[in-house]
Amino acid sequence: MLVKAADFLIGPVFDTVDIGLVLLDNQQCIVGWNEWIARTSRLSSEDVLGKNLCDIFTDLRSSRLPDVIDD
Repeated sequence: MLVKAADFLIGPVFDTVDIGLVLLDNQQCIVGWNEWIARTSRLSSEDVLGKNLCDIFTDLRSSRLPDVIDD
């Protein structure tokens, strides 16, 4: 069972900031997805937790972002 990262890392602050926050593990899988990004993307944390960022935002595959994240 995946636990929302916000639940044990930074608590309610994670969901109250007025900016999108996405936490990734070392495989670029989503472990945290705050309310702002859920509202903006129209994807709930249940829809994305445990999935690879590029599987959710497929346009990122052709960008430099995955390499930058790895670095």
